[in-house]
Amino acid sequence: MDLFLMVNDPTHAAEPAPLKMENTRRISRFAVTGMTCGNCARHVAQAIQGIPGVASAAVDLDAGEATVRWTAGVEPDPGAVAKAVEAEGFGARPIEAGPGVQAHEGGRMGGWQTNLVVGVPVTAALMIGEWVLGLGAVRWFQWLAFGLASVVQVLAGGRFYRGAWGQLKTGGSNMDTLVALGSTTAFAYSVWVLFTHPGAHVYFMEAAAIITLISLGHWLEARVSLKASATLRQLLTLAPARARRRSADGRETEVPAAELRAGDVAVVRPGDRIPTDGVVLEGESAVDESMLTGESAPVDKRAGHELYAGTTNLNGRLAFRVTATGEETALANIVAAVQRAQSSRAQIQRLGDRVSSIFVPSVILIAVLAALWWALAPQSAQQLHGWVGRFLWPAHLPGTPVATAFLVAASVLIIACPCAMGLATPAAIMAGSNAAARRGILIRDGVALEKAGNVTAVLFDKTGTLTMGKPSVATTWEAEPAGARAGRASRLAASLARHSTHPISQALATLDPADLPLEGWEEVRGAGVQARFRDSGGAVVARLGSLRWLTEAGVETRPAAAFVQKWSAEGATIIGLAVDAELRALFAIQDTLKPAASKVVEQLQRQGLKTFMVTGDNALTAAAIARQTGIPPENVFAEVRPERKADLVRDLQRRGERVAFVGDGINDAPALEQADLGIAVARASDIAREAADIILLKSEIGAVPESLGLARATLRTIKQNLFWAFFYNAAGVPLAALGFLSPILCAAAMGLSDLLVIGNALRLRQWKMD
Repeated sequence: MDLFLMVNDPTHAAEPAPLKMENTRRISRFAVTGMTCGNCARHVAQAIQGIPGVASAAVDLDAGEATVRWTAGVEPDPGAVAKAVEAEGFGARPIEAGPGVQAHEGGRMGGWQTNLVVGVPVTAALMIGEWVLGLGAVRWFQWLAFGLASVVQVLAGGRFYRGAWGQLKTGGSNMDTLVALGSTTAFAYSVWVLFTHPGAHVYFMEAAAIITLISLGHWLEARVSLKASATLRQLLTLAPARARRRSADGRETEVPAAELRAGDVAVVRPGDRIPTDGVVLEGESAVDESMLTGESAPVDKRAGHELYAGTTNLNGRLAFRVTATGEETALANIVAAVQRAQSSRAQIQRLGDRVSSIFVPSVILIAVLAALWWALAPQSAQQLHGWVGRFLWPAHLPGTPVATAFLVAASVLIIACPCAMGLATPAAIMAGSNAAARRGILIRDGVALEKAGNVTAVLFDKTGTLTMGKPSVATTWEAEPAGARAGRASRLAASLARHSTHPISQALATLDPADLPLEGWEEVRGAGVQARFRDSGGAVVARLGSLRWLTEAGVETRPAAAFVQKWSAEGATIIGLAVDAELRALFAIQDTLKPAASKVVEQLQRQGLKTFMVTGDNALTAAAIARQTGIPPENVFAEVRPERKADLVRDLQRRGERVAFVGDGINDAPALEQADLGIAVARASDIAREAADIILLKSEIGAVPESLGLARATLRTIKQNLFWAFFYNAAGVPLAALGFLSPILCAAAMGLSDLLVIGNALRLRQWKMD
């Protein structure tokens, strides 16, 4: 989900690099009506995502809104969205695109609160009258119950009936269908008894309690859901609504942040939140970027440094040029990433989806069959009820078979809960992705979470991942100088290295500021650089690169064997300089191991994961790094060319390992794609991050075991939720059909079932590394 990464220096976090993971610039927002639960929101999101040209869709159930991101170059089609949503039995209309979905309790929770305001007093009054005062058979109380229950059916039950009707029009069915049928069954039977059998028992209290208790369950679910999505909502409110824009004549005016455009100059004072992305023009300050990256250390900013919307300027005045606004900012990309993860589907969810698709019709059929059984064969039903009751608890049954049949049918319809199965996976993914985002870990989607939970081996790229990626020249070995060649080795090496962006080349480029004239400069991927230049003896080919490459070119490296062995054993990378076939110099390049590297490896091994390392360095250097980090020597792969990394991942997969590859470079992209799980770390190239499943905003690889541990906890929560959802329905429906559960108890159980699933998922917000 589309972000930027950060790197530490000894005092403060260093400058981050912007990240773009998807080119989706067009945003549409829609007000969606008819949704009553998370399952409804999931169906709406899936319907929108099925439209050609839609890159992603996020549905906010609490706000009743859908945010649609269109693929670049595709013209938004609001009509297609409305049609797709209506085909699912809901309504949709375009609304003006604002800065983001805003959290408010007046939407979903407000609707359920209205139901409770109507339903709770009525249900309480009917319960007191029937259970406490014993007025259930009194004629005037039955008429009063009829009137009060009618109010609940119309005002509080209307939401369920509208939802059921919307589904019926499209040939579908959902939880609203079951609630409407169950409540109507109890209410209609009671009306029939009231008018045709004076004095017989009526069930208006049960009809009202069904609506009230299920509304209570949804209200509690909405409250819990607001907590589960708190991280995303915090991100949505980070960017300030107002900004200070500086005109060409130096005057500053406060304007809506939405009016800022790329190229404008804006000013932030100490304590201000930064309204857009930009580049510092004037001033120095420290900026708190913790809400975006999870890094607690402030980041020093001065002229030329990047700023990001939603971060807080701490102690200085900064003037900056706006580079990105609105949906193009890093903050908007992070929000889009979290939303995409929350609306995505994991493979494990397919079972729940298959069951949910046939669940409601199956429950209706069971309810009808159970009612017919109790009505037409009451003796056999009572015999089975009595036999099972010896192992359970005694249950009171109505006096007549018809009354029992109606109550059993209502109980079966009410106890069944398709939402629990539908929410089992999305609720855990939502909570897990939010918990990860708070820690500076961005997860691409639910499938990535699932894959992370199943990883058995972690393969690290060395440079920039286990090491700081800031190599320096530790020492130099030069062949015996001869006349005019004296002192030219370092200058030649620096001249060759200066045009390359590789970290090792950049270290060598600092050896000498002067440049020698070169011709035909070329970088050989994974090997080194070469060019033609004029030596004292005429035109020659100079090569700077790995000893393996130089040896393949016919250069004799044995004279420097002692130097190579000594520094390789200390973990240095040895780079050679050759002119034609003559070795001129060797350079020992050392890169500092990241402080957390050995702890990370230990944590992963403690989690039962195998750890591997791959590097282009020679075997001695690789072994030294492995010793320092604690990676077993047999799990180290040295002198591996970049294009071979993906093959190495494939080899591990053939051995039965589910591999997570951790890397940061452009040449890591194929391995990140090939791995079962790709993790891009700080300073990763845009290409590497495009290929990754998990992106670490923190600069330290300490987030690697944290991300894998959280993913496993999320997967475990998904399985727990699915087990509960299936167990609840598998046990509840038969018990209701056998007459052991009253409609009131069924309504309470159904209302709480969703709450248990979401509450279990919410525990992920408190997850901590062992």
